[in-house]
Amino acid sequence: MRRYSLVLLLLPLFLGACSAGREPHLVWESAGSTRAQSLGEAGLDLQPIEPGRDGAPWGDSADATFRLLRTSVAEQPHVHDDHDLTVVILRGRGVLTVAGREHDAGPGDILHIGRGLPHWFRPDPAEPVIALAIFSPRLDTPDTRPIDHADWYTPRRDRTGVRPRRAAAPLRHPLLI
Repeated sequence: MRRYSLVLLLLPLFLGACSAGREPHLVWESAGSTRAQSLGEAGLDLQPIEPGRDGAPWGDSADATFRLLRTSVAEQPHVHDDHDLTVVILRGRGVLTVAGREHDAGPGDILHIGRGLPHWFRPDPAEPVIALAIFSPRLDTPDTRPIDHADWYTPRRDRTGVRPRRAAAPLRHPLLI
């Protein structure tokens, strides 16, 4: 019981420190490679991927690839067949849709998408989202396969909370059957 009380006492202090407004810092320590940058400095290195999306490698380890991303437009629905994806939201807000389930996301949130799960991210238009994407295992070749969202997803709700009408076509994704 004493540990539980200590956790309850320290949790507000931890959460307060995390939201104190300090800009996130990115630190990379690896054999033969050391780098530390503020998010603002790291954001200067991002290169255009497509309109509304920028990115740059942050690092590679034996088991994972790290990429820094900035997006102001919604992704197209897609799947990573051979990699798990973990995303750490550093700045901005948006909605992650995974296999038809929506998850609001903001700074400090960690999102994990297992390989083979259809997903996409839709940023809030008020501010671009900057995130660290971690692919595991290491990403040696591109692993993004676009999919037609009509094949697997009927929205559960929109931003207003209103449940949309059912799609005319039956759902064909095995996770939703």
